[in-house]
Amino acid sequence: MKLNNQVAIVTGGALGIGGGVARKLAREGSKVLIVDIAEEEAKKNKETIEENGGIAEYLIGDVALESVAKEMVDLSVSLFGRLDIIVQNAY
Repeated sequence: MKLNNQVAIVTGGALGIGGGVARKLAREGSKVLIVDIAEEEAKKNKETIEENGGIAEYLIGDVALESVAKEMVDLSVSLFGRLDIIVQNAY
């Protein structure tokens, strides 16, 4: 696993390219925080990651808001102890 024990945030990480990136990071050993506005899809992607042996959590919010951007970083550090990678996929 190339990214073993790394911690990643993927914005727009519920579906599409962001969803795929979140799953790939988890397969490579990263703990992943999915941030998206689509709650059901974010939850499903988290469950898919976990079913395949990965570690993930999700946060619902619009990363265009400063408060959400701060919350996602704070949550990553709170849950996983650090932050190594941010994939800004949300638009």
